[in-house]
Amino acid sequence: MGNLLSLNMSSFLESLHLADMAALTLRPLGEQLADAFPSPKAYALDVLRDDARLAVEALRDWGRQAHAGMLTTPETQILRRALKGGEEAEFDDHTRWTMLRLLRGCDSKESRDERQLLAFCLASLKHADWSGSDPVARANSRIGNALCVIEPYERMYQSVLYVFDQIRVGATNSGQVSLQTVMEEPSLVDACAPMRRASEAFLAQLEAASGNNAVLGPARQALQKLGLVELAQTLGATEKPIDLAQEILRRHLRVQDGKFEGGLPKGPWVRLEPGQACAARLTSQRFGLDASQVADNWKAMARHPYRTFGARRFIRLCRIQ
Repeated sequence: MGNLLSLNMSSFLESLHLADMAALTLRPLGEQLADAFPSPKAYALDVLRDDARLAVEALRDWGRQAHAGMLTTPETQILRRALKGGEEAEFDDHTRWTMLRLLRGCDSKESRDERQLLAFCLASLKHADWSGSDPVARANSRIGNALCVIEPYERMYQSVLYVFDQIRVGATNSGQVSLQTVMEEPSLVDACAPMRRASEAFLAQLEAASGNNAVLGPARQALQKLGLVELAQTLGATEKPIDLAQEILRRHLRVQDGKFEGGLPKGPWVRLEPGQACAARLTSQRFGLDASQVADNWKAMARHPYRTFGARRFIRLCRIQ
C-alpha cells in the first residue's frame, strides 16, 4: 500500500509539472508551492534544531493551518495554475482542467450518486463544442466520449457480476450447482438481455471514438489489453442464458490466470466442472456467498468508483470556478 501511495503521489507531482521524479528535484511551480506552505517559523517553531523546545500550543496553531484539509490562498493559486498545466500546458492538462470545471458546474445539481453526477456532466457537454481543433474542443471530445463509454461498460459489468455472484450463491450449500437451474431464475433471465445490449452499446461507443486515437487516449488500449473488448464481443453474440454463464466463468478463469500469488497463478473461485459444462463448482467453500450478500437484481449491483468525491473536495479546496 505504501508503494502504491508513493507511486500515485509521484504521478500527481509529475503530471502537474511540480517535480521531476527521475531527478528528485522540484520544478519552478513546485518550488513556489513549497514556499507557499505555512512555515513553522511564523509560529516560533524551530523544527530544524534537534535540541529545540517546541511549544505544544504553537504546534497546535501551526497544525490548524498546515494540513491536507486546508489550503492557503497562495497555495490554491499555485495549484490552480498547476492543474491548468502552467506554461507547459499540454492536451492532458487541458483535459484535466476541463473535467474539473465540468464537475464544479455539475456539483450544484444535487446529484444523488456518482452515476447521476457523470450523467449531468455528459448532458452539460452536449451543448459544448466537440468538433474544433482547439484544446478545449479536443478536451470536450475526450471527456464526452469517455463518459459515453463508461455508462454501457458499467451496465455490462453490473449484469456480469450479478450472474457470477448468483452462481456462487447457488453453489454455496453443496459446492456445486447446475447452471441451467441458476440461469432459469427470473432475476437472472432479466439480466441477460440488458447484458447483451450493454455489451453492444459499449462496442458501439468505442467504435464511434475510433476515428481519432487521441479521443480516449491510453484508456482504449487498456480496454483492449484487459480483454474487455473481446468479452463484450462474446457476450453480445451469445443468446442462451446458460451460454452466457459459461462465458462469464471462462472469463473469470482467464482473469485469475493472469494474477499471481507467491509466483504462481491464482486459481478461480468457481469453475466449470470438467466434462460437464452445464455445472459449476466452487474451488473452496470460502468463495461461497449467502443470498443476503447479493443484490436482488443486476441494477442494484455496485459500480466501479470514479473518484469524483475526492475530485469534488479538491475542487472546493482549490476554489475552482
